[in-house]
Amino acid sequence: MRLKGRIGAGPVVVLGNLMESVLVRRLYFEAYDFTDYAFPGPGGYTLRTIGEPWGADAPVLLVGGSDVAGVRAAAERLTARVRDSASPSIAA
Repeated sequence: MRLKGRIGAGPVVVLGNLMESVLVRRLYFEAYDFTDYAFPGPGGYTLRTIGEPWGADAPVLLVGGSDVAGVRAAAERLTARVRDSASPSIAA
């Protein structure tokens, strides 16, 4: 899948994991992220920034989890970080 020209400038927020998201699958197979059913595990999540993996002036913010509960936890954590910070960061 060619993404350059299909993704606009600015950040891209991607939710899910290898098995449920075409974009996460692409990140997985290009070794940018390894969120799948096994990692980070049931209920686990990842919040990860990824430079500009497709050279489209579009940094990626991955809101990932092994299952729905994990993706929900990631989204809640991201929401809390943004809400509680004058300068949002996803770093722990």
